[in-house]
Amino acid sequence: MYMIRFGILTWLPIYLLQVKGFSKSEMSVAFLFFEWAAIPSTIFAGYISDKFFKGYRMPSAIMAVTIIFFCIFGYWQSKSLFWVIFFAAVIGCLIYTPQFLSSVQTMDIVPPFAVGSAVCLRGFMSYIVGANFGTTLFGILADH
Repeated sequence: MYMIRFGILTWLPIYLLQVKGFSKSEMSVAFLFFEWAAIPSTIFAGYISDKFFKGYRMPSAIMAVTIIFFCIFGYWQSKSLFWVIFFAAVIGCLIYTPQFLSSVQTMDIVPPFAVGSAVCLRGFMSYIVGANFGTTLFGILADH
């Protein structure tokens, strides 16, 4: 998930400006919705995983990843500003759900004395791998 997140964070502005031909203000609006849509979605994702899935975190995360997959294709194929903003907002809304829920799942399964270390290690490795590969792989995809 970090690969997708960092790939989109890095390449969304460049892709919208160079490939889609959007102005800087149009690109900024799409990027704004991508980032700000995540705030309510993480709260909602925790509520859904507790209320409907009885504390199981991965069904919500799997549903989010499935929707993200289809939204990436919609984002890629859309021509209008409205649909690009819509798909960017949905991707932004859902991209943080699996990340958040994997941290919560780590806290659920690790003994209390090791929670801080486990969540830190998971986050650190996610950032290292995700930032490096996400930026590189999405760059290769953007070139082709």
